[in-house]
This record gives sequence, C-alpha cells and structure tokens, in this order.
Amino acid sequence: MIDQVKLLLSFDIRGGRENAYRRFILEEFLPKAQELGLMPTDAWHTAYGKYPTRLIGFVADDLPTARVAMAQDEWKALMQ
Repeated sequence: MIDQVKLLLSFDIRGGRENAYRRFILEEFLPKAQELGLMPTDAWHTAYGKYPTRLIGFVADDLPTARVAMAQDEWKALMQ
C-alpha cells in the first residue's frame, strides 16, 4: 500500500488578477485544502515560457484521502 500521494495543480493567472489570485490562494484555497486533508508542500512560479504560471503541490496521507477530498463540494467550488 502507498503511504502518501502527491497532488500537483497548475494555474494560469489572468493578467491584472495577480493580487486577487494571491488573496484567494492564501485566504481560501490553502485553508480549505488543509481542512480536506491535503497539506501544501511546494509552489513554483514560471518566470519564462508558455507554461502554467503556478504549480502547487500537496500531499495526502493516502489515495483514499485524496480522492475523498477531491470529491467534496467544497473542493469542486474551489476549482471553479
């Protein structure tokens, strides 16, 4: 059995919306993800090239925890 699983999310931030994105991530997204059992581990910013602007990594204790978290209405609302 696998002990932990890693979840990677990529985001493209709309021009002019960087501050709103930052507030959303820090005040809503990360706290809710943690409540759902997903712990943030890493974040990367793409400075050059046509790639997603941000990549955020999370770990969950196991695959069932990650699947349950992503099936929650709260998670789906965050992804909107």
